[in-house]
Amino acid sequence: MPEVKGFAVALPDVARDLDHPPGTVTQALVTGYLVAAIVLQSPGGKLGDRIGHWRMFALGQLLIAAGAVLGALAPVLALLALARILIAAGGAVLVPATVALMRIELPADRRGRAFGAFGSMMSLAAAIGPLLGGELVHRFGWPSVFLVNLPVLAVSALLVIGTRGDGSAGSRTTEGGPGQPRFDWVGSVLLGALLTAFVLGLQTAGTMSLALLGTCLVLIVPFVWWERRTPEPVISFALFRSVPFAAGSLLIAVQNLTLYTLVIELSQVLPALLALDAATTGRLLVSMMIAVVVTSPIAGQLTDRYGPRPLAVVGSVITLDGG
Repeated sequence: MPEVKGFAVALPDVARDLDHPPGTVTQALVTGYLVAAIVLQSPGGKLGDRIGHWRMFALGQLLIAAGAVLGALAPVLALLALARILIAAGGAVLVPATVALMRIELPADRRGRAFGAFGSMMSLAAAIGPLLGGELVHRFGWPSVFLVNLPVLAVSALLVIGTRGDGSAGSRTTEGGPGQPRFDWVGSVLLGALLTAFVLGLQTAGTMSLALLGTCLVLIVPFVWWERRTPEPVISFALFRSVPFAAGSLLIAVQNLTLYTLVIELSQVLPALLALDAATTGRLLVSMMIAVVVTSPIAGQLTDRYGPRPLAVVGSVITLDGG
């Protein structure tokens, strides 16, 4: 989620301008964003299978644009948090749609290279985010961090107009034809409640934390029961029977946990301990992503040539060595 890294450098300025403690601002704007992104991504991908990934791609663009405008104009923290949730919702439907369209529209012998380029661009955005965000906050104030999304969305919309396929990926209707299972709304609601209780439980302390984590444990039972019986679950547990899928998911989860923790904590600690402004903090955070930007396209080409398994093993060994 490159947007988190770009916005992190603006948190101290937002806290000061809106007169809220930094911890409160971080929980409202970063935790709220991450909860929404986590909760909505699985239903967003599943809904793309139902109504078409081109349509979900367009919906994601609209949600991000709405959140960017609201965030730039928001006078209070509550509206700013809502803007962040809208942007998170847009990303939660846009990323699965993008990945699905790459698999649908590209021939098999070009997918590894394409996914490598996609990973490189995501990492490049993550690398530029703190630097650009820091400069924007320093020169124009934190609302500019929201407005910078609009020209990017405009360029994206123009590119889609010229590259959209024949519509086969977006021709399905919400409820489908006769005999087609309905969308798993029950599972989506249970998953959202479960993940929200889990994340907020980790963010709080004392009795509230225990109550939220207890609620999370209670919700696991009906969620698993429902998902194992519904024809089209929002999360198919059968996928985790695949060792490559389960191992890859675990590796990505651990790497993102480490990366986002470092980015968010450093954006708070560096200004407080070293009296750095947002621009300087952004420049320091850029170095964290340079290696990913350089290696992603190379890894994509090597995947097309040698297959995904050797690259996954080599990447895991390098990660362990770096840790």
